[in-house]
Amino acid sequence: TLTELDLTYCRIGEEGIKYIADALNYNKVLTKINLTRNQVGNAGVQYLADALQHYPTLVRLNLEENEIDGQGAQYLANVLEPILVLEELNLNRNIIGEQGAKYLADALTKSKTLIRLDLGNNQIGNEGALYLAKALENHRTLTSLSLESNCIEDQGAQYLAHASETNTVLTRLDLRQNRIGNEGVNCFVNALKKNTNLKNLYLDENEMTDGKAVSAIVNLLNCRYNCYSLDFYGMGDNLIELLSSVLQRNTTIKHITLITNKIGDRGAQVLASLISSRMLISLDLRSNHIGDQGADYLADALMNNTTLTTLKLRGNEIGPSGTKYLIDAQKNRTTPIQLEINGTLKLQCKSGHRLELYNSNMRMKNVQRQGASVKIVCDKCSKNVSWLSWYCPCSTNGFDICEECANKND
Repeated sequence: TLTELDLTYCRIGEEGIKYIADALNYNKVLTKINLTRNQVGNAGVQYLADALQHYPTLVRLNLEENEIDGQGAQYLANVLEPILVLEELNLNRNIIGEQGAKYLADALTKSKTLIRLDLGNNQIGNEGALYLAKALENHRTLTSLSLESNCIEDQGAQYLAHASETNTVLTRLDLRQNRIGNEGVNCFVNALKKNTNLKNLYLDENEMTDGKAVSAIVNLLNCRYNCYSLDFYGMGDNLIELLSSVLQRNTTIKHITLITNKIGDRGAQVLASLISSRMLISLDLRSNHIGDQGADYLADALMNNTTLTTLKLRGNEIGPSGTKYLIDAQKNRTTPIQLEINGTLKLQCKSGHRLELYNSNMRMKNVQRQGASVKIVCDKCSKNVSWLSWYCPCSTNGFDICEECANKND
């Protein structure tokens, strides 16, 4: 018996969804439906919602990137309560807006089973954040809420932070790539002091400049996991210095990634002291501003550390002398280490500009801002870029080198 239906990237459209909806009247045992990127639209969602009324077994519904707006969100909201066992709803990369967020927030207050809700990339703004925050205050099953890239500002962050003070069930809140500044971040500092259950709070790629607030959040979250990531914050050496005391106190962290953070030689010196005194296993510092002096600090630290097995430094400003420091340390060290420094491929665009490591969401922002083609391909191998790429925004479509090409002949 068919229990899972996955039609990802089939572009079946609303007419195709109508046939699927009709079939659901005869199959009442599906637990997962994935219709990612199928041009479902509002009409297709209406067909689907009608078929799912009181559907007895559906646990996961994925409708990512399907041109669904506020009207479509209303159709789905109407079936959130009747679907008795639905635990996960993914509407990432649609256009539900603040009105769609309101419909879903109202439905959320009635749902007794929903655990994970993904509304990333939906233009919900501060008003949408307010509706969801009000729903969160009394909701007792939702553990994960994704709201990345939604034009949420300090005001919206304040609403969500206030809700998280009293909601003791939510453990994961994703607010990456919004417009949250220092005021919004400080609201979460206060919230985390009152609520210790929120363990995963993601604020990468926002607009805060207050390193003390970010450091305080890291400290309050207590970094209880062995992996620690602050990629794409872009605050430079100041943030590293503020975080150093937090990282020194925490003995559980074994893996640290700090990609594209404008870290220079001073920050490298602070990190070198961490390498010397901690039992780190991997450190990823790709796409920063570390030069020969910083490489020297890191090389010295490697001689006093026997646990680090991977150090990634590609895309920094390390020259021949800095490279020599690191290679000599690698040769003379008592335990082996994988070094990723410069590689054979020059990370520059055709105009000679230095490339920086971007993730696909950051690239998509640039694409939309410049009105370019949505398709992102590597300028070396012409393959689609899936997640990370070395990028320069100097032309309309930008210049990209995928990770696979950058890693060749290292």
